[in-house]
Amino acid sequence: MWSQYDHMLFLNTVTPPGGDAAVLRLKHPETGQDTRRGLALTTDGNHLWCAVDPRAGSAAIMAESVMNLAMVGARPLAMVNCLNFGNPEHPVVMWQLSESVDGFSEALDAFDVPCVGGNVSLYNESTGDNIDPTPVIGVLGMVDPLHRRAPGLALVEGAEVLLVGAVDTGGDALAGSRWAAAQGHRGRGRFRPVDLEAVARTAGGHS
Repeated sequence: MWSQYDHMLFLNTVTPPGGDAAVLRLKHPETGQDTRRGLALTTDGNHLWCAVDPRAGSAAIMAESVMNLAMVGARPLAMVNCLNFGNPEHPVVMWQLSESVDGFSEALDAFDVPCVGGNVSLYNESTGDNIDPTPVIGVLGMVDPLHRRAPGLALVEGAEVLLVGAVDTGGDALAGSRWAAAQGHRGRGRFRPVDLEAVARTAGGHS
């Protein structure tokens, strides 16, 4: 999608689209001097998570955004959203919307990040069936100071992969995954809630 647009405008792009988060060099609005700070931006959503549990899935989406920003050295500043749901006249859809909002609220409180705007897209149906609850968010972060581009992910022969946090080996650990959906289990199982405090500590934010 981003290949249709000029993402190198004024040559301020430090980390281009396609990674965990994009990073732009922040210059002084009047002098044009480099402020040694950067703006980071990530957009995330996962309808498969929310089809299983719209509350836990929405919180997990916010957690993913915070971790994406952390991967480029940014701390989260603000979130905006687009809440895409089916027909709210159907009780289940209204419940999904309410649960999603509550899930985002819990995550925003845990990360001490404000929601500064958003919109809703409702009555989304296909051949009479409601779409999966599909909230999409954009989270803005600050890299301060910005000395160099984050190294990003590069797997090489002999490299070690470290897992941060506990391993979930429960029976529903794959609920909400693409694999589960491909096996005919879309929207089924129990989506394991994310430990928001652990994410905040790992990302270097508030807990």
